[in-house]
Amino acid sequence: MVFSEINTFLLTAFNENRPLVELVYALIIVLASGAIFHKFLKYYRLSSYRGFRYLGNAFLFFGLAFLLRFFWIEGQLFGYLVEGTVLYALFFLAFGYLVMIGGLYLVYSLIWKHFEKGSVTSPQCARLHAKIKATHIYYLHGFAVAIAVLDYFFSPERQYFMFLSQLTVIGYAWLMVFSNYKSQKDHKTGMQLYLIALTLAFVGFLANFLTDFIQPIFPVYIVYVYFITTMVFIDMLYAVIMVPKCQKNAKD
Repeated sequence: MVFSEINTFLLTAFNENRPLVELVYALIIVLASGAIFHKFLKYYRLSSYRGFRYLGNAFLFFGLAFLLRFFWIEGQLFGYLVEGTVLYALFFLAFGYLVMIGGLYLVYSLIWKHFEKGSVTSPQCARLHAKIKATHIYYLHGFAVAIAVLDYFFSPERQYFMFLSQLTVIGYAWLMVFSNYKSQKDHKTGMQLYLIALTLAFVGFLANFLTDFIQPIFPVYIVYVYFITTMVFIDMLYAVIMVPKCQKNAKD
């Protein structure tokens, strides 16, 4: 009974204060993403490890996505953005692209060496490798645009293409990182950050993906999704700050 009353209160407060909720939600995630981006950029400058740069780029795109989402949702709440208009379509496509490319960079930060490094022997392979090295990033952006377009035309209400793509790619990357993490005797800072980032990203995407299935029978679920998503970014910021410090203290 008490749990039901709490859920009713949360849902009522959420609906009655939606513009304010969206503002606080966006501010927390955008500021956390900016701080995470800054931290990874600092780690990249200290170590010259490109994986950190790509991880930082992932959260830069996530931050831009949620900043754009704020104006998109607020526009709908106040009647400035109407579904079916060109402006609405641009917001939809831009948000889908930014979230998708953020997830792809998250995974690419783990596998970038396979594309940007490696030795080749024959001239034919060397030319092919050079071509792939010069253009592979564009394929990531092209894939993100394609997923956003597919969602707009075939899944505008639920964005299934984006969520399923992200869950598949991030889930596979998590399994790969977890396997490497278990096989290491000395757990490095970078590997711990990868594992934390991929775990939190998967939880966040899964919670949002399940909204359309759970919310019709449990309306307050949307409130918990907002809370989970917010905590994903706060926890990631905490991990980015604390994991390297713990590693340094352990060495000292």
